[in-house]
Amino acid sequence: DREVCRIRDCFGRYKEIGHPVFPNGTESNLCFKRRKHHEISTMAYMKPETIINALQTTQRISDEEIQFAMKTVAHSTNHDANSTTSVSYETLFAHEYTPDESIYQSTVQAWIDFLDPFFTSPISLSPPNKDIIDQVLRKDQNSLVLNPHSHVIYNHKEVKATLEEYDQRNKNNNNKLSFASFWRS
Repeated sequence: DREVCRIRDCFGRYKEIGHPVFPNGTESNLCFKRRKHHEISTMAYMKPETIINALQTTQRISDEEIQFAMKTVAHSTNHDANSTTSVSYETLFAHEYTPDESIYQSTVQAWIDFLDPFFTSPISLSPPNKDIIDQVLRKDQNSLVLNPHSHVIYNHKEVKATLEEYDQRNKNNNNKLSFASFWRS
């Protein structure tokens, strides 16, 4: 999803992985301005030959950002970086996309884990209050809808096939992330 937004917003080195198009396939130059024009639909045309490398790079950068953030939090709260819990953005906000109560409860726990280092050191406040976190998060449960990828990726069949082929080639390699498992039909 991050790569799709980068392409549609013309952000960063997006031209390496695709370009924005209108639903009829003609190239769009709205870029970030598309966000001000909700009446105009744009999609991402993704270059299948570059998508795997782009996703791997994004995953590596995300992992590095998580490690940096963990070290920063550990340093600012006098915790050991190895004992600081890492929580992804997707986990913290998963409740916004589903009515599933178990996912909601996992999100509440993720926020407790995320906030805990800020409350426990160096000034030793009370741990994060689950009831307060629940009050804040509950109103946003199931408030957002993720569109199927076919609504935002112009050449969605080609991209999905590329992801599935990659996963098939790497199914026995435990170190590889399954990209097709994130596909929304």
